[in-house]
Amino acid sequence: MPAWLADQPTFAETQAELNTDLAAGEATYAVCSSCHGLNAEGNKALHAPGLANMEQRVYEASVEALQAWCPRCS
Repeated sequence: MPAWLADQPTFAETQAELNTDLAAGEATYAVCSSCHGLNAEGNKALHAPGLANMEQRVYEASVEALQAWCPRCS
């Protein structure tokens, strides 16, 4: 087995690290979906972009900018 592969976590280890705080996830979803839509499709009237097909790096940069502008969105 290659050394780099031996250094990788197992599937079980990656699953154990997941945040499973469902209540926090639901609360966050409620805040985001109020502007971005129930399916993250976006809302042109609110100038809220769709999140469903956004690239990860663009999404992360957008969230950082939004959190600086909108305290409720933190």
